[in-house]
Amino acid sequence: MSIKYSNIDECKLNFDDKMDSLRQRSGRRFEVNTKAIWILLGVLGVTLLIVIVVLLSHNYVAVSSLNSQQQKSDEKDTFMAMVLQGFKNLTQNNKGQNMAGFCSSGWIEVNRECYYISPKGTSKTWTASKRDCESRGGRLVIIKSRSKLELLSLFHLNIWVGLSDREKEGTWKWLDGTGLEGSAFWLEGEPNDDNQNEDCAHLNVIAAEIGFNDNNCESVFPYICETLE
Repeated sequence: MSIKYSNIDECKLNFDDKMDSLRQRSGRRFEVNTKAIWILLGVLGVTLLIVIVVLLSHNYVAVSSLNSQQQKSDEKDTFMAMVLQGFKNLTQNNKGQNMAGFCSSGWIEVNRECYYISPKGTSKTWTASKRDCESRGGRLVIIKSRSKLELLSLFHLNIWVGLSDREKEGTWKWLDGTGLEGSAFWLEGEPNDDNQNEDCAHLNVIAAEIGFNDNNCESVFPYICETLE
């Protein structure tokens, strides 16, 4: 019987050793798995943070673009209201009722400035347009701001402006003697002096692009006059 008990004890010891070994291996696996889980959670956290930053960035750009478009829309709405009022004043002036008391008969008032818009269907060369404006006591319009350029483009798709390089090729000057600052107002690829015979500038609207284009001074376009400062 003692021999049998001895075998039982030995078997029990072997079993306990195996269980201890198994527990140690399980503990190490659990420890490894825990580290892996924490690493995975860390990677997921960083990825989520990156996604949030990207989404916020895109949202900021979208909101900024929307605000910019809304501002331009508001500016054009305001300008169109001024134009409508100007045409109303023009009609009243033609009836001899100078309600505005600011611009001469036949001219319209926009933001306290007076403009003569060539009638629909009336086009002249640059020189003839310049001469007609002068005969009315004004000059071909001078545009030195982007907002004025965009607003006046609502009248005609092509408009002669008081800008040329007739005195010296490549040196563009306004009729008031000042030079054209920078190249931001030109359409892409302009001025190109095509056929070495384009010395006068006109405001040109092509699709959604608005800017200056050099052209032959003998070409005919509508025009806008403004009063002298």
